Amino acid sequence: MAYEFIQEITDDWKSEFTVPCHIYILQATKCVGYIPQGTKKIQMFSTAWNSFDKHHRKFRKLTKQEIQEFS
Repeated sequence: MAYEFIQEITDDWKSEFTVPCHIYILQATKCVGYIPQGTKKIQMFSTAWNSFDKHHRKFRKLTKQEIQEFS
């Protein structure tokens, strides 16, 4: 099964501090890893997040060219 890479672009957080917008790696509806904001290193989880929630958050799908930049 293929992975989908989505980058969080939520910018309207009601918070006193800056909330990082990571890139998340999905397999179907489960989050299996992420790329921390400001890095290019993929970090896979030992167990997929079954409860990854996109509600009240904005995301954009990365292109194949953007995905190739990550090791």
